[in-house]
Amino acid sequence: MSRKDLSAARRLLRLLLGVEQSPSDHLLRPQPERPQKETQHTALLARAHDEFHNRRRRVSVFGQSMFGEAAWDMLLALYILDISGQRQTVGSLLHFSGTPMSTAKRWLDYLSAHDLVRREAHPTDRRTAFIGLTDRAREKLDLYFSETIATTI
Repeated sequence: MSRKDLSAARRLLRLLLGVEQSPSDHLLRPQPERPQKETQHTALLARAHDEFHNRRRRVSVFGQSMFGEAAWDMLLALYILDISGQRQTVGSLLHFSGTPMSTAKRWLDYLSAHDLVRREAHPTDRRTAFIGLTDRAREKLDLYFSETIATTI
């Protein structure tokens, strides 16, 4: 993993956890020119971050029971965390999505059956599995966020 990837992963985790960024992370460093595809992906990821944080804000104001979209919360978390390259376990996904275990298992079965997530066995721990987005899910999320960006401009 490159220094750029590590820096991006740190920023992503701070954003997900609601921790303020230090000025040296982003504001003081000159930003290199990005190819158009990378710029587009960055915009899609920024839109996903906004969606994720708006959902957390909504839950903090109204409470979790009013908004039961566990599948969407898990897809959002996986989409945002996908860039880090680190594989997510069911437990880490539950942490980021705020979904109870019983609900998560039911929705992970649904998402897997619809080819939106894939499960991979953990090489040393039979009790856990890694969860990741399929290419199909990534394409659908890219499409969704590109359409939401287009409608907000």
